[in-house]
Amino acid sequence: MIKGARRAAAAVAARLHDREPLGLGQHQRGQRGGRDHLLPAGVHQHQQSHLPHLRLPRRLCPNARGKQLGDAAVRNPLYAGVNIPAGGTAHSLLSYGNAEVSTSGGKPTTASLIKVYPPNQTASALGFFSLPVLPAVDEVAPGVFVATAELYVTTTTVVAGADGGCLVIDPAVTVAELDELASWLSATGLRPVAGWSTHPHWDHVLWSGSLGGDVVRYATPRAVEVAARELPGLVSGMEEAAPGHDLALFGRLAPLDEAEIPWRGPRATVLAHDAHAPGHGAVFLPDSGVLVAGDMCSDTEIPLLGLEPAETDPFGRYRHGLGVLADVPGVRVVVPGHGHAGDAAEFRRRVAADLGYLDAVQAGRDVTDDRLAAAAPWLLAEHDRQRALGY
Repeated sequence: MIKGARRAAAAVAARLHDREPLGLGQHQRGQRGGRDHLLPAGVHQHQQSHLPHLRLPRRLCPNARGKQLGDAAVRNPLYAGVNIPAGGTAHSLLSYGNAEVSTSGGKPTTASLIKVYPPNQTASALGFFSLPVLPAVDEVAPGVFVATAELYVTTTTVVAGADGGCLVIDPAVTVAELDELASWLSATGLRPVAGWSTHPHWDHVLWSGSLGGDVVRYATPRAVEVAARELPGLVSGMEEAAPGHDLALFGRLAPLDEAEIPWRGPRATVLAHDAHAPGHGAVFLPDSGVLVAGDMCSDTEIPLLGLEPAETDPFGRYRHGLGVLADVPGVRVVVPGHGHAGDAAEFRRRVAADLGYLDAVQAGRDVTDDRLAAAAPWLLAEHDRQRALGY
């Protein structure tokens, strides 16, 4: 069985190596008419330093009125010096009246409180006042946005469509973060018209009334079936890790047995397989080359087999799922469910790393994988559990 598995792994790796789509930076510089909007390498502060970084065109962090938070304030001499590092306390040396506050790394951890000073004063005269907190959102391709939650580095993908509508994939993860996402969408002029759940795990079947209680949220038929059958366990997992979600909306999915998500926006093709979870459905956007991979192709997590009670070949099933993703032509950007977006070369590297991990674990060899070096205890426990299955 191991020889066959290795042959399958080699075939997947060969298919990946044969394709060389345009690099993300090259594609996006062309979209922006030569003006360099790319953030420097290292925009993802927790990404391992040896991994290739996805070069992002811009980070969007508007306030509740839609004004851009970022370098916009620096260009206005009235706002000179207003540049708050990520995690810092936002304050502003501004005159009385309307004021925008910039941050260099998206939202500060204490961005709900903004301290305002009178002109040329070092003491606050106005004290603290409330500011709606909005998430830092990366535009990984034109019209495709990714927000990253703190818990498990969980991603939400938003695809802009016609007339201000948008497709929301796997909104995550706390009640507050979903409300912040809804505020960002409103400030950006977007409204959810369709949703997609990549797989039936609690952190991927979330929704909020602030996103629209009547929005249809699709998933593969098998994912819908499993989510309905396992709903009590999903609710328990959610309440333990991110409590307070609306149970009337939690896990409320509509089965989609079609090749594309029906909505008024860029084509969104469904790639169904059973790796990691039954009915796993990745989404590929051929117009932009973005692959929303669900809980696969992560730079922070090892492959998680997601064992079913009657599972007989979890390694083979996971390899098949990787093969489904590897066979997609023209991937320019990969967005994992947990971790950071990567470009085409990083996508190939991650698939190869996942195949190498599976081979080593199944053969009972020691595993050398950088994702384990900084892994949380729960991920190490999953690794040990999977090693017990391999030999």
